[in-house]
Amino acid sequence: MKLSAVITQEECAEVIQAISKCIRFGKRNDTHDNLAHLEEEIGQLYCALDRLIDDWELDRDAIATHYENKLDTYQHWDKISNERVNHEMLFTKEQLKHTGLLDND
Repeated sequence: MKLSAVITQEECAEVIQAISKCIRFGKRNDTHDNLAHLEEEIGQLYCALDRLIDDWELDRDAIATHYENKLDTYQHWDKISNERVNHEMLFTKEQLKHTGLLDND
């Protein structure tokens, strides 16, 4: 149980680092595809989160609800700031159901 938490922490740090590289050096340059690296790290984080959810017996429906609430918050602030931001859901409800993050009803 502790291992999944430590791995999730490490994966979070790696996503932070990958985002920083995209900001600092660009998404793609002559020598690196930082965007592909970010995608890899996000995939690994997603896997770690899934394990953590199982190991700690977290409520997947509650997590999905909080996900949707956060999306609503982003949409609210986008309207206020008048910025056009592409914020497609990271995972659709169908994808969440497929991966087990949302119970199949």
